[in-house]
Amino acid sequence: MAAVFILLILGGFCFAAWSKHLIGVRKERGVEFAIGIYKLHDENGKLTAIAHPGVINPVLARQSISDKNARSVADPFVVYDGNQYNMFFEALIDGKGEIALATSSDGIKWKYANVVLAENYHLSYPSVFKWRDAYYMIPESYQDLSIRLYKAEKFPDRWKFVKKMIEGDMFTDSTILYFQDTWYLFTCTNENQTLRLYFSSSPDGEWIKHPQSPIVKKDNRKARPGGHLINWEGKLARIAQCDHPDYGYSLRAFEITHLSPLDYEERELQEDPVAAASGNGWNADGMHQLSIYPGTNNEILAAVDGKKNTFRYDLYVRLPSWIRKFRYY
Repeated sequence: MAAVFILLILGGFCFAAWSKHLIGVRKERGVEFAIGIYKLHDENGKLTAIAHPGVINPVLARQSISDKNARSVADPFVVYDGNQYNMFFEALIDGKGEIALATSSDGIKWKYANVVLAENYHLSYPSVFKWRDAYYMIPESYQDLSIRLYKAEKFPDRWKFVKKMIEGDMFTDSTILYFQDTWYLFTCTNENQTLRLYFSSSPDGEWIKHPQSPIVKKDNRKARPGGHLINWEGKLARIAQCDHPDYGYSLRAFEITHLSPLDYEERELQEDPVAAASGNGWNADGMHQLSIYPGTNNEILAAVDGKKNTFRYDLYVRLPSWIRKFRYY
C-alpha cells in the first residue's frame, strides 16, 4: 500500500512538472550522408542520373570507415589512374570533416582504404584534378577562410600543402576547370547564395576575379557547385546543388554558353533535376554531389551522395526559475 502511495505521489509530481514544461521529450533532427553509384544517360535529350542496376547502394556509408567512428560520408570525387579507380570523399569524424580514400578495380565495388588528409579544421569536397602529370586537390576549407591547394607526393594517399589560392571569405565547394588555355575557379560564398568566378594562367598562379563575378546572386537553387564541370553531348555543363526546399535536395545542370576571361553566360540545360531525393532509403531526403567517370563496359558512371534525415528523442529536465537563480558564493 505504501509503495502504491509513493508511486501516486511521484506520478503526480511528474504530471505537474510535465504540464509546466519542466520535463519533456525533445525531438532533434540530424542528417546522415552516404555514397552510391549511378549511371548517366540521355533521356530524351535530358541528362539523367539513375541508380545502377548492378549495384547495391549505398556502396559506402559511415560504417565503411573501419578505423574511425564516422557519422557520415559525402562529396565523392573519382579519379581513374589507369590501374585502379580512386574515390576521394569527406568522412565526418568527431564533428570534423577529413578526406578519405576508397579504391575499386571496376568502379562498381569499393573498399575503404584510409584517411589521406586531415587538418585541425573541417575539410570536405576534395576536388581532385591532374596538371603537368601530377595530381592536385582543392578541398573545401571554409573554416580557414581560404581556398587551399594540395599536391600528391605519392598518389593517391600522400598529399602536401602547396599554397593558399584565394583568402578572405568562407569559400565552399570550390571547383576548377581548364578551358581554352585558361584555368577557372567556381566557388560559393554567402551561405550557398552566391557563386563567384576567378581565372588564372595556372592553378598555383595568381587568381583574378572575373569581371562578371558573382555569376549567381542570392539564389540557393543554383549557386553552390555540385561536382566537376562535365562535357555532355558536346555541351559544357555546370552541376549545381539546389538547396530548395532543403539543403542538398537535388542537382541541376547548367550549360555554359560563353566563357572567357571577359565573358560568362549560362542557361539551364533542362527543367528536370539530374538527380534528386528519392523519398526512400539512403537518399530519401536529398542528393547533392556528382562525379562522373568511365566504367569498364563503356558506361558513364557517377559517384553520387545522398542524405536521409535522422531523428533522436531526448528526455530533458528544466529547472524552475527560482532554482536557476540560486547561486553559491
